Amino acid sequence: MEHFIINIFSAIVEYFAIYAFLWIFYDRDPQRRHWRMACHMIMPVLFFLFSGYVTNIYLRPILFVGCTILIAQGFQGNTGQRIFSVAVFQIILISLEIIISLSLQPMKDISFETFYFGGNIFARLVTLGVLILLFWCSQKKRIIFDPLRLHYIFILLLFSALSLFFVLFSHFLLLLADIPSLFSLGCLGILLAVFTNICLYYLFYQLAVGETAKAKLQVINAHVSQQKEAQAQLEQTHQQVRKLHHDMKHYLIAIAGLLKQNQVAEAQMELEKQLQTIAHTRLFDTGYPVLNSVLAYKFEQAQSKAITPQLFWNINTPLQIHVVDLAVILVNGLDNAIEAACQVTATQPFLSVYAELKSGYIKVRIINNTHIDPVIVNGTIATTKQDKAFHGLGLESIAALCRQYQGQSFLECENHLFTLMVLLQNTAPTPLEF
Repeated sequence: MEHFIINIFSAIVEYFAIYAFLWIFYDRDPQRRHWRMACHMIMPVLFFLFSGYVTNIYLRPILFVGCTILIAQGFQGNTGQRIFSVAVFQIILISLEIIISLSLQPMKDISFETFYFGGNIFARLVTLGVLILLFWCSQKKRIIFDPLRLHYIFILLLFSALSLFFVLFSHFLLLLADIPSLFSLGCLGILLAVFTNICLYYLFYQLAVGETAKAKLQVINAHVSQQKEAQAQLEQTHQQVRKLHHDMKHYLIAIAGLLKQNQVAEAQMELEKQLQTIAHTRLFDTGYPVLNSVLAYKFEQAQSKAITPQLFWNINTPLQIHVVDLAVILVNGLDNAIEAACQVTATQPFLSVYAELKSGYIKVRIINNTHIDPVIVNGTIATTKQDKAFHGLGLESIAALCRQYQGQSFLECENHLFTLMVLLQNTAPTPLEF
């Protein structure tokens, strides 16, 4: 009976180890969900049969590796790399089990049977320890830990540490007791501790998903508020244009009257006065009302924060891209530029927007001065903000739009001068593949 319990315990842990290894390094294939469910039901049974009833030491590793390859089919990624990595991991586990088994030598006061059971449990504990180390060194830990607050992470790690202490202490007591019949209870206790930790991590994962959704909702609400402000600015700009058109008609009539009376000097003074009025009225003529509104709104925001904005627009050819996509790029780029330029105190903060169309590509550059040179890692800005998961969403949005137009975005910073460069092919967008 003790052997039966030990073999079941080993089969469950071995299958969990393989599946967890694949989850750590690869994404699950949503189209092969039923395949994974079948593996959940069949593979632990096969591991149990192979470990308990296959005595050929050369055949067992081949069978285990074959099962491992079948489990790997439920995940995404390069097929060869996925199968090779998980097969190597399985071979390492088999080698670890063989080394531990061969190193066991029965002591005078403890039977070989007890050493066999204890060594089997110890091998599975080492397997779980290897998985924990791999998980901690992988990028997947961000899924759970990054969105959570510090006290949640402390509770999670503390519970895991206590569970590990309980498992190791139980194993130590089982070895001291030297009662093989108790090893079945020890296996059940270890499985319970592992299952409890899995449930706890799953609950905290759901909590992290909720925190992520809440933060994303805040970001969406902020963008909606910005869109409402931009819409209000568009209406205000429209009213300005109408008023300017109405007033200019009267001023032109007055200037024409002065010229008819040969009062050239007065007419010239009035004309210069109106030209200055137009110059101080920040209206843009990119040829697209949406872009005019976005630039006027963002430049007004910059001026309200003592930032000097400049625009150099050299696009006269009709745009084939969706103008709203270009507006989104400008909004996200100018948001980051205004935020960075606000922190400049040593010199006059400024931002400049350059736009031109050459060889079928739209080239947009947004340049601003900065207080310090930010660290650029993998095409994004390393941040010290508390909302690390969401800072940089604007740059991610820009990069996604660039991919739709077979383009690319670049970040550069030198001597406190930050540049965002965007290249877009002037064609209809290509749908993104997910």
